[in-house]
Amino acid sequence: MSHLPETRISAAICTYHRYDLLEKSIASLIAQNIDADQYKIIIVDNSPANETATQFKERYHGQRNIHYLIEKKPGLSNARNIAARLCNSKYIAYIDDDAIADVTWLKAILYAFDTFGSQAGIVCGKVSPIWPIDPPKWLPQSLFSALTIVNWGDSMRIAEPGQGFAGTNFSIRVAPLLELGGFSLSLGRVGNDGVLLSNEELDLIDRMRAAGYKTIWAPDAKVDHLVAAERISQAWLRKRYVWQAVSDYIANPDAAVKNLDGRWETISDYLRYWPLRLQTPKALFESVDDPGLFEKQICADYCLTVLLLAGEEFQKLAASSRDGPYFRMRSCLHRLHPRELLRSIIAFLRRGI
Repeated sequence: MSHLPETRISAAICTYHRYDLLEKSIASLIAQNIDADQYKIIIVDNSPANETATQFKERYHGQRNIHYLIEKKPGLSNARNIAARLCNSKYIAYIDDDAIADVTWLKAILYAFDTFGSQAGIVCGKVSPIWPIDPPKWLPQSLFSALTIVNWGDSMRIAEPGQGFAGTNFSIRVAPLLELGGFSLSLGRVGNDGVLLSNEELDLIDRMRAAGYKTIWAPDAKVDHLVAAERISQAWLRKRYVWQAVSDYIANPDAAVKNLDGRWETISDYLRYWPLRLQTPKALFESVDDPGLFEKQICADYCLTVLLLAGEEFQKLAASSRDGPYFRMRSCLHRLHPRELLRSIIAFLRRGI
């Protein structure tokens, strides 16, 4: 497909076999309160069932500002890059297929770009949850970001370093996005194989910052996002944070393996909450009722994954430790090569732990 008709902004949905949700997301974009000639809607469909994708695409045939692409090569980053290359817009706004845009979403995004001018490279906004059930008592608010819940306050401003954002409400200036090579293909989700690689937005924010652009927090650019029921479980959240450690390592291995002693201390701090006989790796994957203890468990799981990725340095730490929890962990871990342990962790990740 050649470049699409020029518009000021494009709204892009990259989807994978979730047509019941996709229809609602598209409807929220059709309902935007800006002139139809100012924006277009791009859907990049990565679904494996090509016939189903073709049938769904036909629903939107003839709607002039909706452009539906079926892309066989899997990968969220690849789909986003295709939308950016084809959009023929100054800005592109990404939203997930399980999210609903506020009627003023695109208007608020354009207002943020206009307000901050040429320094504005990225605009991110609020993501509020659509809960299928009441949040469980064991889930602390500090872990809400793993469920794609984002709220950094009610004032539009230049975002602060370290603040996290979500790809379901992520808008960017197209020219520098393409100049920088787009979203990294080594990061981000691919299909539905259980691999929860992430950090593609963070990587791009860092590259845009290095190129001289600012990220703008625009709270009025709002979307609601469905929290999938299967994600409201301790097993899924453990899986999510272990994959976060893998993603952080891929993005910046030197930074990820700094302060390995501190990683050990985080694991030890968690294990001290357990009886002596249970201070083993199994405690890292046990269900817990206390939200504070669950948060410590999540941090310990993250740190153990980083230690495994550190390879031989991890073995030295495990072999030399004399602290009580360290010593018991050593007996379970240091005799195995870190790569063997990491393969075991990955096996857990693919089926949930």
